Amino acid sequence: MKYFVALLAFGLFFQLYNCDTSLEENEIGDALAITAKPAVRHNMGTQDARAALRKKLFNDDYDPKNIPDGVDLAIGMYLIKFDVNEERETMETIGWLNYMWNDNRLTWDAEETGIHVLRVSPHEVWKPDLSLYNNADPENMMNCGETNVLIYANGKMLWVPPCRFSSHCHLNFTQTPEGPEQSCYLKFGSWTYDGNSMGLSLQKNETKANTNDMYENNKYILTKNTATWENKYYSCCKEPYPNIRYDFSFRKKAEFCY
Repeated sequence: MKYFVALLAFGLFFQLYNCDTSLEENEIGDALAITAKPAVRHNMGTQDARAALRKKLFNDDYDPKNIPDGVDLAIGMYLIKFDVNEERETMETIGWLNYMWNDNRLTWDAEETGIHVLRVSPHEVWKPDLSLYNNADPENMMNCGETNVLIYANGKMLWVPPCRFSSHCHLNFTQTPEGPEQSCYLKFGSWTYDGNSMGLSLQKNETKANTNDMYENNKYILTKNTATWENKYYSCCKEPYPNIRYDFSFRKKAEFCY
């Protein structure tokens, strides 16, 4: 009798184990079935559709060194972090530049392809030659990351690279109880395209750099942040050269004052 009960208990255990195992295998099978069918994002289309679109757009007729017709560049800036090198009288800045322009050669039917936005390497497309005019680093005028460029179906281009700048400043070393207020700026413009060849403007007529994602500075307090547009004429040329200038003022925190 004891032998029969033991055998019966073993049989029940073996059946339960088999049930659990089969259930586990079914769950794994379902997971594999799900991963075998990658989701198609609503604005990216399929892999084959993207490959076909890339082949169509970047054919032998597209030259990334040739400026598109009617380019208007709108820029914005996200200030992430800044510091001051008092000995060199420079401001060291980390930020994101927001480029928006149009390329009339890179358009397609979004409804037909299922693709509303395409992400490509920055080397594949024409990009504006924006430069920092008051650059203090002769080896790196624009030290920016090589992040992807987003192309929208209507030809709008969006590029937001993280950048590091070193710019000349007019520092004031006057000793005051509250600490001297320092002023620095970043002045951007095209190095080779005049205003008749490429338009330049501030995005949405912004009047300052975006500081929503800025890290708190341990040493300085930002007291001024303005952005202005200027159309400048030089003695060499009759064409205007527009530029965008971001002006910053800051004061040392009390514990760092003399």
